[in-house]
Amino acid sequence: MKKSIKVGLLLTAMSLGTVYAEENSGIVAKGKLITQTRYFQINKEDMSKTKKLSQYNVTLKGTVDINGKIEIHGLVQTGEGYNKGFNSILNGTKSVTDKDLAFKRLFLKKQFNDNKLALELGSYGPRKSIANSSKLSNTGWIDGGRATVKTKDGEVTITIGQLDPDEANAFKRMNNFNLKYFEMAVSSKMAKNLLVEAGVEVFDGKMFLNTATKYQIETMAGDAINIFADAVVAQGSNGGKFGVGVDNLFALVTSNPKIKLSAQYEYTSKGMGRRADITNTIHAGYRGHAAILKASYELDNGISLFGQARFTPAANGNRYILGAKKSFSFGGKTRQEILKELGQ
Repeated sequence: MKKSIKVGLLLTAMSLGTVYAEENSGIVAKGKLITQTRYFQINKEDMSKTKKLSQYNVTLKGTVDINGKIEIHGLVQTGEGYNKGFNSILNGTKSVTDKDLAFKRLFLKKQFNDNKLALELGSYGPRKSIANSSKLSNTGWIDGGRATVKTKDGEVTITIGQLDPDEANAFKRMNNFNLKYFEMAVSSKMAKNLLVEAGVEVFDGKMFLNTATKYQIETMAGDAINIFADAVVAQGSNGGKFGVGVDNLFALVTSNPKIKLSAQYEYTSKGMGRRADITNTIHAGYRGHAAILKASYELDNGISLFGQARFTPAANGNRYILGAKKSFSFGGKTRQEILKELGQ
């Protein structure tokens, strides 16, 4: 009940911020509410213990732009883990009482030099990456500071802080802040259709080397598919994770397909430690070989249907996800969004 009140208060505050923005053009508040429901099956070696979860997700993102000089970002979400943004209500036919809701991110963002330099301070999300199987979970967080520099040759990102995957509440994480996470990554457009990333990461006392690439191929149907590959290697432990695949497969036979389909192969070794388990859900929680399929379909009413499946040699590594997603946006446009629309 208290958590529901907190979300209600936050929604009210953001709505008041939107009204105030209409009267004071120097401050703009905006938000996005995302709701999802899904079926999530996690196979076990003893199939009688297989989890068949009915789950829901609520994500509230908020941004306050102050005079175009600094932005305040926040994210409240269900789920108690680093890559767990869902609460369960059923396991098969048995009731489950997950009531997790946390303020997972809260940070300041400041941009300089015509947006060529961005600084973030607080609890923010993982760096955006073209990697697929090995990137940090989209629902995750990092506490500390991050600088991103854009040049004519690409982008350089440096992150220093902590990555505590066991505590979803940003305020509780700050009570035990430990400066043990580091990442430096470089991304560049090497050719017209080729993107490349490389970087180094320190987590749990281990150093990891990261690389990713994406190549776009135009199809006879007038659309494009992407061939992608990524890898993470753990120094000194013979650990590694590798993935390769292709997305937008239906573009091979039709232009602008409504169904987005991707397929990939990946391998995760035992020496990866916890780093292998803080990726997106379909890529986490197993060691060995796997084939993964992902599909999504956008309905005319704005509801997105999605499905994911992971197949491994051992049946207990298989996972199946089927669900629906709907988003609602409210509030004004920030100064950065307006400038982007104007091409500045």
